[in-house]
Amino acid sequence: MSLARKISLLFGTAVLLVIIVTLWSPWLQMSALNHQAVLLQAKLAASAAYQAVDLRAPDWDLAQAELQRVWPILEDELGLQAEVPHLVPVGE
Repeated sequence: MSLARKISLLFGTAVLLVIIVTLWSPWLQMSALNHQAVLLQAKLAASAAYQAVDLRAPDWDLAQAELQRVWPILEDELGLQAEVPHLVPVGE
């Protein structure tokens, strides 16, 4: 293989590597932004559910029914695009 062919192959590999890195970097950034947006939406839904019902009440079915009633209003006010959360008692 001639020297010109080797240099041409090396240059082509370098150009390909630059293109891959150039496309990979924004992909990573967009992936992180998408993850952050989903996490923010989940936090907003959890906060809305927490503030909508009295979680100290012993009747969780009543609290779930109240959340079912209030959730459409919260969706409109906060711009949520999530289903009604299911309340799960953790740690008695």
